[in-house]
Amino acid sequence: MIALRLVLNTGSRMMFTFLPEFSRGTGIDVDRLGQLLSVRDLSGLAAPLVGRTSDRVGTRRVMMTGAMLGAIGMVLFTLGSAGVAIGLVCYGLGRIGYHVGMNAWVGHEVAYERRGRATGQVEMTWAGAALVGLPMMGLLIDRLGWRAAPAVLAIVTLPLVVLLADRLPKPTSAGTGAAARPSLSPSAWAALATFGLLNGAAQLLVFGHGIWLEATYDFDPSQVGFAIVAVGVAELAASYTSSRLTDRLGKRNSVVAGAAVLTIGLAGLAVLDQPPLTIGLALLVLSFLGFEFAVVSAIPLVAELDPEARAEIIGRSVGLSIVARAGASLFASVVILGPGFRFLIVVAAGLAAVTTVLAIAAVREPGPRPSLDRAGC
Repeated sequence: MIALRLVLNTGSRMMFTFLPEFSRGTGIDVDRLGQLLSVRDLSGLAAPLVGRTSDRVGTRRVMMTGAMLGAIGMVLFTLGSAGVAIGLVCYGLGRIGYHVGMNAWVGHEVAYERRGRATGQVEMTWAGAALVGLPMMGLLIDRLGWRAAPAVLAIVTLPLVVLLADRLPKPTSAGTGAAARPSLSPSAWAALATFGLLNGAAQLLVFGHGIWLEATYDFDPSQVGFAIVAVGVAELAASYTSSRLTDRLGKRNSVVAGAAVLTIGLAGLAVLDQPPLTIGLALLVLSFLGFEFAVVSAIPLVAELDPEARAEIIGRSVGLSIVARAGASLFASVVILGPGFRFLIVVAAGLAAVTTVLAIAAVREPGPRPSLDRAGC
């Protein structure tokens, strides 16, 4: 389950990190490819339906279907301009299915008071994509061409799906054909809004950081990939720290702390137009560290907003966050070629600040509820 998440996260991250290289390879302009990535992310509108389906048919089946769709999407992407749009949409739908099913599986199997630790362990794969996946993709692109990266990810997915089907225990809540309708309080809606805004702010940085590294420091694709290793170390530290501290500090307090750190990092990048490499990477690392800590802490909180319709609530949060990312990507694809990276980061810092204030003012911690906790976390 974790290995598949690593592959899917690598596929998600590499599109923006190596955006200039994919643009040149496919013959699609950066702004146009950015718009297609926004269309990919708009597939997040299907996330609530995916969640409802997961509540009915079981999280395990949804996870496997999502992983296979992701592999098909990567294969279509290698066809170039003829397959990029369809491939990205397939990949987006597959990623959503896997993400929703996996988080619902963890929510069913791990007690709330220990779920921060379990989620932190799973979400280390986001950092793993930066530490392992992106440098490998950069080397593949440099030596074999841009098609090699999506092709390898598709090939690796297939045996992992077989292992998932064979070895992952069936969840204790496997789907009964009926699903409760969600019931959300104002605090729960505020938590969902916080999750969406947090992802939107971070996406502006995700979209522009590869272009910024290339333009500011004259990095080639392999250098960009290895520069992101520093970001991956920060994200790994954030996920690990979240796994150790979030349950003690409280999920809501941890979200506030992470959003505040993200705001500080983005503000630093906005103030310093062309910082020295050390300072620029430090601010980049700080921003990703804050985001990762906040979002990992928010996932178990969201999963407890309505345990009777857990997968659908997770689907709503994923849909909201992905739509926020799509809007941010669409905005960034226009801004990056006009006002530029600095203006993009000013907007991102403003969104992060609003997220911090909203989490402080309106989000409340859900109370712990009984759980089977069969996962032993």
